[in-house]
Amino acid sequence: MSHIFLSYSRDDADWMSMIRTYLEKLGLNTWVDERRLNTGDEWWQVIKNSIEQACCVIVLLSPTANTSEWVQKEIDHALTCGRQVYPLLIRGNAQAESTIPPALANLQWTDIRAEFTRMDAVVRTIRERHGTACGEVKLSTPPVLNEIKATVVAVMGVRGGVGKGTFVACAAQLLAEKGDEVVIVDFDLESSGATNKAMTRPGTVRPPVKTIYDHFAPYALRFENHRGPESEQLWNITPTYLQERGLGNIWLVPAADTARVRASFEVIANIPVPREKTVLNVTYEVLNRIQRVRPQAKWILMDCGAGTNPIYSAAFVAARYRYMVILPDSSFFNQIATIKAEHVTRYPEESGVAQVNIVVNRISSDEHKYQTAVLKPIGFIPEDPTLQADDFQQPIDFDLGYSAVLEAIHRALNASFDMEDRKRLPKEENVRLLPWLNPVLRNRLASRLLNDKLFKRTTLLLYGVTIGSAVVTVLVVAAALILKLLQSLQPLATSEISAVSTPVQTAPQIDLVLVLTGIAATLAGAYFLREQLRKRALLRRVVVMENTESEIEQYALLRKLIHGEMDMSRGTLHWFNQQVQKAQQADKSARSHQVAKYEAKLTFQDQNSDIPSAIQLSSESWRSLDHFSTQGSIDDDDET
Repeated sequence: MSHIFLSYSRDDADWMSMIRTYLEKLGLNTWVDERRLNTGDEWWQVIKNSIEQACCVIVLLSPTANTSEWVQKEIDHALTCGRQVYPLLIRGNAQAESTIPPALANLQWTDIRAEFTRMDAVVRTIRERHGTACGEVKLSTPPVLNEIKATVVAVMGVRGGVGKGTFVACAAQLLAEKGDEVVIVDFDLESSGATNKAMTRPGTVRPPVKTIYDHFAPYALRFENHRGPESEQLWNITPTYLQERGLGNIWLVPAADTARVRASFEVIANIPVPREKTVLNVTYEVLNRIQRVRPQAKWILMDCGAGTNPIYSAAFVAARYRYMVILPDSSFFNQIATIKAEHVTRYPEESGVAQVNIVVNRISSDEHKYQTAVLKPIGFIPEDPTLQADDFQQPIDFDLGYSAVLEAIHRALNASFDMEDRKRLPKEENVRLLPWLNPVLRNRLASRLLNDKLFKRTTLLLYGVTIGSAVVTVLVVAAALILKLLQSLQPLATSEISAVSTPVQTAPQIDLVLVLTGIAATLAGAYFLREQLRKRALLRRVVVMENTESEIEQYALLRKLIHGEMDMSRGTLHWFNQQVQKAQQADKSARSHQVAKYEAKLTFQDQNSDIPSAIQLSSESWRSLDHFSTQGSIDDDDET
């Protein structure tokens, strides 16, 4: 069996070592002159023989290689023997004559200075042209395990920042609202959005567990020594409102331990090509882990990132439902086609991988809908500036409002699910009630308002004003009648009455003003008292709902309340809605304060921990990492 001859300059020995390791990991044979010393004609004959026996020659291009006598001689002999030469640019300026040897000026070279993954294309070309002459490519792949019983959903964004994480979080809470166990898999190794959100959720138990990074690392070059946690347990990230109501739990498989590794997404780039089978099998390995640890899980949501990372294609192959979140911007349209084409290219035998449901986020006008109609989206999510602002401060819990977004995502899921899976979604009318139901039940809002001292004092005051005004009015009317009666019974002596005629004549006028004032005060007090009593009656009915254990009855009572079937005035319902919104805002502020306090505690623990984190690495450690990263290498940062 033949081999691949590597031609390089002695100053480029680090690159040579990395490329040789990469090729040999793939099962390709290599021959390298590691002496790089001029030992005479006898050694040159050995090199010539090796070139003649090689299936091809890889030349590492750099300014020092261009001035190396050995490299020039090896290139000339390879071309003379008719060997195929593959130039790889590793250093220098591609446009400068000092980098590219004249003998190779007409050959196509591959620039791997910044993207080592371009070696994949070189290996593919070698395999196509030379077959197994240079060695048979060997892949270390995990076995495909059992069939997945849970329903798998994959969600990705066309770009970062389109709201993909919000879609996943909302979908998970909607499915858990029905009582099902939901697992989120953070496949976004680049930004680890779901993992970072979980890190800021107070009360979340985050033991060291096997991450997505840990699953893929054993199959990647230069990551062989990686040792992550062995525990397959999951993080419980269930929002408090679901826990308190005893509904479904939400679990998380984190993307990576961001305190121990950096640039974790590069582990995928180091999986030998063709990597599609390996990546897909590791994906099924993750899904089967979930099935072992949480056999009751009904839904698995794969939170993919944005772009064309190979693991997103694998997630779409494994998923039953596939979603792509975009913004109402025409620049996204071509990217959708590009991403679909990548999925099909990687897994051509999987016909369903290109069947993607498009969801348009942050719709603010009908014009946005018209612009994206050509994509045939299954859902439009309205823009919610409050949600976007809150998302930067704390994990989003949909019991705090965001009703329009919640309903839109529910409609999108309902439009794409089959008939059986639609039954596992909450009813649409119940989704509208969630922002009311959760604060009322969790905070026992009606009970608190009924027992509020100010509410009680206001009721007593209105009783007092109404009854007091009525009593005073009656007394004034009675006094006026008595006075008039007395006047009619008195004899009218002209001389005696003339002195007192003036006050008697003004008495009816004074009595009339007092009577009208009393009547007005009585009517006003009666009006406000009626509204206050309506509020109290409403709160008492809601208290019945709070004390009802059956969720079906709770929804029924709340539905009657909101739809006006309880004979409540519009003003009373508006008042109660204001109280719900105030409760939501207070709860939101309290949670934001908890998150800030929790993050400060974690920061303090990190600064005083004996375990080095990523920011506590020594300068020598970082320099050793940067040695390869600045040269275009992809290294395992975890082992520093």
